[in-house]
Amino acid sequence: MRSSLKLVVCLVALMCTGGAYAQTPDAQTPDAQAEANMIDGPNTAPIAYVYVSTSNGINLYDAAPNGKPGLVSGSPFHTTLPMIGSNGSYFVTLDYSDYATIHSYKVGSNGAIEGQVSSIDSQDYNGVNCGATDGGVFDHTGEHVYVLLDTSANCGAFQTYSVAKGTGALSFKGANVNNNIGVSGCCTLPAITPKDTFSYVSEQTFECDGCYNTWGAFKIGGNGTFENSTGPITGPKPKSSNLLFTPGLMATDGEDHLAVLGSWYDQNAGQYTDAWGLASYTVNPKTGALTSTNTWKELPSPINTGVGAMRMSPSGKILALAGEYGLQFFHFNGAAPITEFGGLKTKVEIDEIKWDNNNHLYALSNAYNMYSSPNGEAELFVFTVTPTSITEVPGSPFHIAGADGLVVVAK
Repeated sequence: MRSSLKLVVCLVALMCTGGAYAQTPDAQTPDAQAEANMIDGPNTAPIAYVYVSTSNGINLYDAAPNGKPGLVSGSPFHTTLPMIGSNGSYFVTLDYSDYATIHSYKVGSNGAIEGQVSSIDSQDYNGVNCGATDGGVFDHTGEHVYVLLDTSANCGAFQTYSVAKGTGALSFKGANVNNNIGVSGCCTLPAITPKDTFSYVSEQTFECDGCYNTWGAFKIGGNGTFENSTGPITGPKPKSSNLLFTPGLMATDGEDHLAVLGSWYDQNAGQYTDAWGLASYTVNPKTGALTSTNTWKELPSPINTGVGAMRMSPSGKILALAGEYGLQFFHFNGAAPITEFGGLKTKVEIDEIKWDNNNHLYALSNAYNMYSSPNGEAELFVFTVTPTSITEVPGSPFHIAGADGLVVVAK
């Protein structure tokens, strides 16, 4: 499995994987038909579309008001993989057959993935020296897609593509290239502020006698491209002056705040300490500068350091972390310190997590890791999460044969 985040402290962000497929929907396979007996059929008033990539294609599920998934007729749909996501009109994927091409597909009125409408080769544009594609994300408007190229160990590049309204045509808009990066898989995918004004990533630089992760901070230009750089980044307050808080996974809330999972680096010893923590930062809306008023002793630690995914709820009140040892939630309190909430919620590795807009968290334990559920069966867990309660949806977890990627599109 390829990863979209490789940090020297072994913080791994997992991407969905899979093969390349044709570009038209097929009839249901026996696996999909079996799942239809375990997961209800399409819901009459879905609150979200849940896309799960499998070894047979992409299954589409309607999420009921209680979060329970219902398999939509026509699944699985055949596209290239891995999935980036959907803006509701077009579905965008990468391509593991060449690690280069980006594809867009028309989305039907019921969320079904229809025929391909556009493709574009990332290797034809600025940033190609940084290597192959390593994941991508949409902005909040659905107008732009950001694709990371970082497999060459020469540099890291964030390419910007527009998705044309009405046609889904992909167009290259520009690239931001950091030539000071000297490791393959250098960077996290960007955490983008709600108004698509600023973007933040974790990077690793050439300072490899004592490697540590650094901030990538960008202002987003009018054409959607990343422009260097934002204002200064300060805090949280360390236990001693030789300790530096270095960023890993990030997530923005609905306002001007950023949650960061990071670790302390001892600049005198040239190595990381064993201390992990979750810090909250405030984003200056004019300059993009980040400031944390947290102190080292106020940063809660995840139950384990095998965290590979972090997502903020649409309300900005709940932060979900997932990884090797399961799923965990925290209260996010704006600029104030983050606080623990509810403990560990699964006993299996969770590889991908996504929220809808109705307090549901979808958590996929895929079929391609040794920590998945018994007998290698991929499972989709669904939780209803509010600031006061965490409850698992009836029937969860749901078995989905061969699942290895997750996208949720709220309605």
